[in-house]
Amino acid sequence: MTAIFLPLVEAMLRGLKQTPGLRLLRAEIAPPASPAALTTARNYAGYRLPAGVPEFYSEMNGLEVGWESAGGKDQGSVALLPVERIFGNWKGAIWFDDFPGGDRFRAVKPFDFFQPEGCAAFLQTTDRPPDEKVYFHAVGEELCAMGCTFSEYIERMLVCRGYLYWQLTLCAETQANPEVANFHARMPHLFPDFRAEIFRPG
Repeated sequence: MTAIFLPLVEAMLRGLKQTPGLRLLRAEIAPPASPAALTTARNYAGYRLPAGVPEFYSEMNGLEVGWESAGGKDQGSVALLPVERIFGNWKGAIWFDDFPGGDRFRAVKPFDFFQPEGCAAFLQTTDRPPDEKVYFHAVGEELCAMGCTFSEYIERMLVCRGYLYWQLTLCAETQANPEVANFHARMPHLFPDFRAEIFRPG
C-alpha cells in the first residue's frame, strides 16, 4: 500500500526546519500501529473506526511536533495520540463521576492533545461507533463542532503546521476569539502556501 500521510508529514517537518525565523522544538513520528493496536482501537470504537483513521495510523501511530518563532510570538503544537489510546477510557482526565455533572464530556475521545487544556476529539456515545466529524474541546469547559472529518483535520493541520489553536478557526462559536484573528493575521507572513479559505466554520 502506498503511503499517503507519511510523505506529507515528512514534507511539513522539512519545511519547518527550512523556514527562516522558526525553531523546531520537537518532531517525533511514531512507527506504524500494529495490527493488534488497530484491533484494540476498533473494539473500543464499537468495531468501526472513523474514515481515515485506519489509513493514517497504519503509517504512523502518533505524531509530536512543536515549533516557535523568534521571541515565541508564534507557536505550533501537534500531539496525535496512539490509536489504541483514543477510544479508551478517559475517566479522570476528560470526565469524572465523583461530582454532579462531571460526566457531561464522557463522549469526548481526544486524538490531538496539542495542549494540556485543549484537544481535538471524536464523540462516541455509549455502545455506538464514534461520529465521523471532529470537535474542539476546551478541557472541562466547552465543546464545539469543527465541521470536518479526521482526514480533513489532518489536511488543515499540515497546511497551518499545527499553529497553536488553529482549531478555533473552524468553530462558529469561537470566531470572536483573539486566537482566530491572530491566526489569520500571522499565517500569510509565516507560510506563503497558506490557504485562508479552508480555515472557516462549516
